[in-house]
Amino acid sequence: MIRKLTNKPFEKDFISEDELQNSANILKDNFFFFKIENPLTIKEILDSSKELIVDKNIKNFCIDPWICLDHQGKGSMDIEYVSQMVNELTAFAKSNDVLIHLVVHAKKPTAGEKEKISLNAITGSNNFSNLADYVIFVYRNNVTKQTEIHTLKIRDDNYGIAREIAYLHYDKLSGNYFDIAGSDLDSNFGNANSTINNSNIDYYNEESERRKGKFNYKNY
Repeated sequence: MIRKLTNKPFEKDFISEDELQNSANILKDNFFFFKIENPLTIKEILDSSKELIVDKNIKNFCIDPWICLDHQGKGSMDIEYVSQMVNELTAFAKSNDVLIHLVVHAKKPTAGEKEKISLNAITGSNNFSNLADYVIFVYRNNVTKQTEIHTLKIRDDNYGIAREIAYLHYDKLSGNYFDIAGSDLDSNFGNANSTINNSNIDYYNEESERRKGKFNYKNY
């Protein structure tokens, strides 16, 4: 996460002591993680979250991924169970004035089948998309090497527009995503500390390739 904040590789040749300390302070003050020795239930997560809301004034929670939670013997994709849990998350979010991000993976396409980007592509119960206020689909296009952000559902249109797509470039050095000129959404969508356009992408790719050997970066 420090390399994402600094937009630099996490190596002493690139990050100064001041940048390291400042980033560490930002993470300490703004990001809080549950220490998980065993899978947690939704109730355990929400109970612990209440303490963070009071003590740290937390406004955003991310539960990632859904399938790794403790579902107490119930099928993680059971329609009735999913409905109950999503409704509990929604009620908690509204009563505590917080935003909950629930990460559910898309279905794997079968052999010869083209990957689908739709509300029905979410693994398991359709109630994930039926009951959620917003559904955002993250898709890596292996042909264009771009990451596509699809807003499949926006319940309140004052917070966004459904059926829009943002095209992002993944920077292998920092691990950040940058807006690509021509996206349907505003250029600030997905912007880290700066914005690049198509003319800059070759430079980022070349620089990534140049340093990749030294830092053993994996290909995108």
